[in-house]
Amino acid sequence: MCCFIVAVIALSDEDKNVTAVTAMVNSDVTLTCAANGSTVRWILYPGDWLRSVPLFNGRRTNNDFPRFTVSEETGDSELVIRNVQHTDAGQYECLSSTAYYFRLTVIS
Repeated sequence: MCCFIVAVIALSDEDKNVTAVTAMVNSDVTLTCAANGSTVRWILYPGDWLRSVPLFNGRRTNNDFPRFTVSEETGDSELVIRNVQHTDAGQYECLSSTAYYFRLTVIS
């Protein structure tokens, strides 16, 4: 008989060095992280850090998020959210050679 133990560790915002970002409904917002020549992945954590939604992986953008685009023209990676809605609020992670964390708050 074999057993598996699964541990879920939820880190606080302070543990992750989260950048707070506030945007108005219907505005555009840009989240930026240093790509440093690495392949970049953007991940959305709606509501908490336990459930994740991949937004961008290298060159592919998640088609379920048509208002979200990624630009890497400046050497940095920029996640642009157009026409921000309350449903866009949550935690965002940019993974390159370093991890960057953002908490987006949307206000009316």
